[in-house]
Amino acid sequence: MTQQDQSSVRLRPDGPQNGQPGQFFAAEFLKTVARAMVQISLYKASHPAVTEAINHARALFSSAHADKPFTLAIDQDKVLVDGAILCDIDRLPPVIKNTFAKFRIQSVTINPETTAEEIGLFCELSALKQGEAAEILAQKGVEQIRIDETRYAKVGAAGGD
Repeated sequence: MTQQDQSSVRLRPDGPQNGQPGQFFAAEFLKTVARAMVQISLYKASHPAVTEAINHARALFSSAHADKPFTLAIDQDKVLVDGAILCDIDRLPPVIKNTFAKFRIQSVTINPETTAEEIGLFCELSALKQGEAAEILAQKGVEQIRIDETRYAKVGAAGGD
């Protein structure tokens, strides 16, 4: 799959707020993040194409979310942004959908103070094979992006003998 295929213009708001500025921002922000994720899998994080995409994502974020967090969540077959339906999951760029699935991410909350560097470190998750996303980001010093992961517990048989 080519870089264009991964971050294609498939992401279109189709929820109840279709057409509102916040929905447009979310779609554009996610396409830009997807582009950065794809480029990180091809180039080093310091490559000009990668830094341009990350800086563009940060600029988009600053213009729309200067005073409040942004939360992206996947709930069954819907993509939610700040609790509102953005689109069906099949419209989400594959690189983002795959990153959520690989790390069992339920939601990502990005705070207004998030730096371009932190967005870049989040994008680097897409190139990793495994691990706990929240722990990986914490180890890299990311403080303004919170990840909620699905956790499974192995439960033994009831009763004791």
